Amino acid sequence: MGRPRVSLRHFFGGLYFARREKVGILKDEVKRRFGIVCGHTGYITGLFEYIMTDMLSLRCFALAGCAMIVSFQAVQPKIQWISAGWNSVYCAVNIYHIRLLLLERPRQLSEEEQGLRRALGSHISEAQLLALVEAGEWRRFPAGT
Repeated sequence: MGRPRVSLRHFFGGLYFARREKVGILKDEVKRRFGIVCGHTGYITGLFEYIMTDMLSLRCFALAGCAMIVSFQAVQPKIQWISAGWNSVYCAVNIYHIRLLLLERPRQLSEEEQGLRRALGSHISEAQLLALVEAGEWRRFPAGT
């Protein structure tokens, strides 16, 4: 007995090119494969959340991952309502926070702040500079000090 062969082409091909002749069994098989794809994609998306530094990207990945897990649970023969329910709540929370992040409009930089931005170049984003300026205060020092 040799190693079991795993063929992604066979897996996805069977999912995509499903024939309608064997409706009962084939429909369940397509549903099962779709669930497997959603489950794995959801958890892989959740893995990518740990490397995100931008809050909007993190929220988008979290929303996509939770939605995939809900999809995975929805196509199972026996739905795990606790998992599907809590992931739906997480989807709602992430949608709310994505909305807040998109509505939050940063103010325009003053001339002094724009000069500092040009001096720092690509080492700092505009959002990071705004956070820095909000945390500190501007002071003028005499030349040579």
